[in-house]
Amino acid sequence: MACKKINRIGLQESLVDRLLKSNITTCQDLLCKNSVELLSILGVSLRQVKEIVLKASEACAPESQTALQLKKRFTQDQPGYIATTLESIDTALHGGLQVGTITEIAGPSGCGKTQFCMMLTVQAMLPSRNGGLNGAVAYIDTESAFSATRLETFEYEVITKGIKLIILDSVASLVRKEFDIRLQGNFLKRTNLLAKEAAILKNLAENLSIPVIVTNQITTRQGSTNQSSNQEQTRPLDSGEGQVTAALGNTWSHSVNTRLLLQYHDAIIRQVLIAKSPVAPFTSVMYTIQDKGIVAEPTDQETYYQGTDPGLQSMKVRSSLAYEISHQL
Repeated sequence: MACKKINRIGLQESLVDRLLKSNITTCQDLLCKNSVELLSILGVSLRQVKEIVLKASEACAPESQTALQLKKRFTQDQPGYIATTLESIDTALHGGLQVGTITEIAGPSGCGKTQFCMMLTVQAMLPSRNGGLNGAVAYIDTESAFSATRLETFEYEVITKGIKLIILDSVASLVRKEFDIRLQGNFLKRTNLLAKEAAILKNLAENLSIPVIVTNQITTRQGSTNQSSNQEQTRPLDSGEGQVTAALGNTWSHSVNTRLLLQYHDAIIRQVLIAKSPVAPFTSVMYTIQDKGIVAEPTDQETYYQGTDPGLQSMKVRSSLAYEISHQL
């Protein structure tokens, strides 16, 4: 809300004109000025300057709410979840992907990450009685010209356009475009950027009570070393034994509330794992990608994943058509 225009906070037109002439167009611009600067720009008394600063601050600050009000907002004003349409996943997650949180969909190319996001886009526009959010969707394709700095001014657009779901496809691509970590000092800058992006996305999710979905790529590990390449896995998958994990490391993995891992099971069937969730067990569901989207496949295996935490494991590349979960942490 710091990007809110100063002509929308109830100031006198003459004061707005003086601020605009000094290139002060938003509440953030105004609040970055000290009292002496504002006295010179506005030509008013110190008391009036304090009143103007207070008005700008109130316009930026979210309205305080009690825990009871928050609970009522989640349970009455709008649905608390968006359904994924995969029944076993939705059941394990107590309804679907929770609003007010960040969900990451990670996996290699070809496993359906973008297809999953497209399916959620359609689902979000459906009425709430059908498991949707009855609203618009902001789908951000970072492979195009989208810049990380645009996230800082994104909140105003979300509010004014009635957006009920944000999809960022993909977060790894966005970071990779900003920094080449092979250059000295860029790794720290990338880590700081990730932390800043996570804070922005969490703020959007929590303050606006909407789900945020991000896709993530994978990082290749060669052999048994612990060194990872920090690049998306692009070599042939049958080029030898290797390990792949979700990209961006621990800094990012601790920022998401829910992590879904997509991987190959065989030539046709893929597998989705709930690898991290505050409410769900480690559920595994087989699926195929068909003309109508992602479709769950019946299986004789137990629905609940019987291994150790898949969110802490590496996905192993054994052939061009199969990914497996390593049982070594």
